[in-house]
Amino acid sequence: MAWTLDYDEASGLIVVVYRAPTTAADIRDCTSAAIALGTRCGSRRFLVDTAEIVTSVSALALYNLAQTQYAAEHLSPWSCVALVLPATENERELAKFYETVCLNRGWRVQLFENGEDARRWVLEQRVQPPMGTDQS
Repeated sequence: MAWTLDYDEASGLIVVVYRAPTTAADIRDCTSAAIALGTRCGSRRFLVDTAEIVTSVSALALYNLAQTQYAAEHLSPWSCVALVLPATENERELAKFYETVCLNRGWRVQLFENGEDARRWVLEQRVQPPMGTDQS
């Protein structure tokens, strides 16, 4: 399988690790599984490790994650995604494009060079609306 998915109960993180080779269908399927696991576990924190990914995914496929799939699968706008950057230049450019698309649509995504910084950031993020608001 091109990816693994786990829930770290101690930290409350949904942890995704992509391995080469990875297709657009793999990314869509993994995204669906991660959102569903987050819903089941009550987690809005996602740590996505793409350090070893090799893919020929199009920019359009990544655009559709943020534009369509997240909302269609009811990902909370309070969710946050920390993404560990891939090693290769082509994949790094795709990751930067994905981050830009997400940020432009209001999704909280940040890129990191290493897993430790990514983990620290995602655990520091507020993932609940302020008290007294009606936001979900």
